[in-house]
Amino acid sequence: MVKKITIERREKFAGSAIKYFVVLNMSEQEFNQNVGMRERLSLGEKSSFLSESKQVFSLANGDAVAIDISEGENSFFVMAFTTTGKLFSERIFVDGRDFDVKYSVSLKLGIFKNEFVIELVEA
Repeated sequence: MVKKITIERREKFAGSAIKYFVVLNMSEQEFNQNVGMRERLSLGEKSSFLSESKQVFSLANGDAVAIDISEGENSFFVMAFTTTGKLFSERIFVDGRDFDVKYSVSLKLGIFKNEFVIELVEA
């Protein structure tokens, strides 16, 4: 039986134009090696990796992505390219042997710091 991780982006007006990406079973360092370390590359320079990778999933405002996962431990993080650079969420670890899981993600905009909020919706 195939297990899934579903990540739903809460629809919000604030930050709605920011494109999110869900990155499965990859570290932040590996991601940066593939996209480049510079904070402000144009999206065109990044797009080949982002569109061709089987581990990166685009997540638009109000949408959800369901990802098949393997047995054992899996992980994901959410990232976005903002006007101030790359923004990464914490890395979430999921045990694929037990159950399908669903998470919701939103972006908390702050004066000094923006951060992703990831909540377990159902397990």
